[in-house]
Amino acid sequence: MGPHPRCVSALSDGPVRRSSLLHRAEGTARTSRVSLFLVLLLAVAFLPEGPAVRAQAPEEVLLLDSLRFDPGVIVVEPGENVSMRIVNVGVAQHTFTLFAEPNVQLDYSNMATLTAYYEENEKLADIWLAGGESGWANFTAPLAEANYAIVCMIIGHAAAGMVGTLVVGEPAPTGFSWPLGLVQTIFVTALMGTAVFAAYYHLAVTRR
Repeated sequence: MGPHPRCVSALSDGPVRRSSLLHRAEGTARTSRVSLFLVLLLAVAFLPEGPAVRAQAPEEVLLLDSLRFDPGVIVVEPGENVSMRIVNVGVAQHTFTLFAEPNVQLDYSNMATLTAYYEENEKLADIWLAGGESGWANFTAPLAEANYAIVCMIIGHAAAGMVGTLVVGEPAPTGFSWPLGLVQTIFVTALMGTAVFAAYYHLAVTRR
């Protein structure tokens, strides 16, 4: 007398079920590895930034006959006591004129308008130097975090590009910026894509 049909079915299904269970176990292990990868990726994406480097004014600013300030951008902390040596390394006369109004927009191509603004508005520093001379710009940086215009007031110099910026605190935004920073945004985007793939893969495995 042969084995009962149900017994035959159970015996024949045994290897299939074990294979299915093994396949599911492998799928679960892979999903676990993906989950661990997601956690590590998330940790890297939101690592705290290193300690901020304190802004510090340069010891010296050069006035050049190429009609440039060197450096052209000076970054200081709000309320910082600033003392910089201003050196005219050229032969022409130049000025280091630093206006006190934050984020002012000046028309450097119109000398009459620029001169009127110069005469009517407060300045943090105003150093006039003949060729080869030097002087000191001593002032307390404003408390307001903003950009402050540095201008050479000699006729035609500002229009030719002899202008600069004093940045107090963080520079004023000039365009689009990534909310989390570019690198962290890329990580988060990759994280989201991997999470979607992991969920889809896990669903496909459990349905088999």
